[in-house]
Amino acid sequence: MDLGPDEAEAWRHRNIGRLLLFAFRAFEARLLADYRAAGFDDVRQVHLNALRHIDADRGTRIVELARRAGVTKGAMGQLVEDARRLGLVRLSADPDDARAKIVRFSARGRRLMTVTQRAAHEAELDFARIVGADEFERLRATLERFRDASDAPRS
Repeated sequence: MDLGPDEAEAWRHRNIGRLLLFAFRAFEARLLADYRAAGFDDVRQVHLNALRHIDADRGTRIVELARRAGVTKGAMGQLVEDARRLGLVRLSADPDDARAKIVRFSARGRRLMTVTQRAAHEAELDFARIVGADEFERLRATLERFRDASDAPRS
């Protein structure tokens, strides 16, 4: 496919991956703004790559967080350590493997997740206002079908 310079530039910004990324970044920007408003000024976008993958009920091993995020175990270990330093998570030994660590939300991390839930809901309402509630629900259903048909890691 041989595109002229203008068409090539338009394609780069209009392909579905780029558009989904834009929506994702707008969603995360909303979360971060709400975090700041709730007093979580120290939480940065990079922390979300660890926090979004933690199983709230039972915690998650670092190696699994890395798999879900698509990063190395070492990179995830650094993110988790930073989140621990900020008081968002705590680490404990895995009862099945004492060498492995389970990452769980701390009390502060659970408060952050409450803010996250509220902020995500508000972001979705904003998105629905932009495209209309019915269109937004169709988009959600379509994206859920893509997710269900995908072999990408889930968290």
